[in-house]
Amino acid sequence: MTSLRQKLAQASVALGITIIAERLANRRGLLVLTYHRIGDPLATPFDPGTFSASASEFEWQIEYLKRRFQVATLDEAIWLSSEPSRFRRLVILITFDDGYRDNYSIAFPVLRAHNLQATFFLMTSFIGASRLPWWDSIAYLVRHTRKEKIRLQYPFFSEYELCGETSTSLRRILRLYKSMMTVDTERFMRELSDECEVSIQDSAAERLFIDWGEAREMVQYGMSVGSHTHSHLVLSKLAPLQQCKELQLSRSLLEAELSIKIRAVAFPVGSISAFDETTMKIAKESGYEAAFSHYGGFNRYERISSFNLLRVGVEAGTSASLFRLRYSLIPQFGRVVV
Repeated sequence: MTSLRQKLAQASVALGITIIAERLANRRGLLVLTYHRIGDPLATPFDPGTFSASASEFEWQIEYLKRRFQVATLDEAIWLSSEPSRFRRLVILITFDDGYRDNYSIAFPVLRAHNLQATFFLMTSFIGASRLPWWDSIAYLVRHTRKEKIRLQYPFFSEYELCGETSTSLRRILRLYKSMMTVDTERFMRELSDECEVSIQDSAAERLFIDWGEAREMVQYGMSVGSHTHSHLVLSKLAPLQQCKELQLSRSLLEAELSIKIRAVAFPVGSISAFDETTMKIAKESGYEAAFSHYGGFNRYERISSFNLLRVGVEAGTSASLFRLRYSLIPQFGRVVV
């Protein structure tokens, strides 16, 4: 499918369709791009699906976005979304989730060189940490087992073929973990570790996430920071009091350590089922002025929602021709079409 899309995008450039799409991509509204990791997905022992671009891909994308569109700061995006009639054209916002160390070492220098701001949504319990988040833990277990098939009993019986390429099975297991059926996540992880016959303790102890000093430097040089909650738990699975703790603790820690006002939060996972009306209400009551989801879409000015700002993920391996076509068409169709 990816190869077919790349060929379609190449043909679109050759036929002049992409240039037309770029000229028409000026719908009034906000297009928010989401990155996670920058680097080589083949070089990680953890989840390769967290990589959004290689270093060279990211640098080209940032140069292209700066040249072709109006790239906003977080403050500008919040200001526009609070009064949508202020939109006069298409506005792009660049965001990062999780706060991996490569955001500082690779992405930050590129953004600074181009004098563009990105917003980094940080998980406060992971800042400066070497421990693995649940998705990297799952990926480590699945990718390091010697078994060709594993079977899980919780939350229901399921089995996964692991001989050869494991990416499809890994994505299925990650979806199962995130689903509303998996309430006891500790039990899920214990069962997966036992079934894979691999221990998380075997994983490398390198620091994976930005530390406070790096975060302060990024803020000093114009980057914006938001909350990605404290522990990156799926908020809709939590009682209101627990949701409140995750949202308030993260905000207070970030403000105390970085000496800035934290105005926005990105809901962990960000799918339609990962948060609800209660979550948005608690976020507003906790002092946030905006909240971001992550299930795709374009924020048209006439129906933008400050506590459900839609975002579109950037995928690793996206060619320049596909990047140009994909993000030029989203404002026209309201979603990813290629």
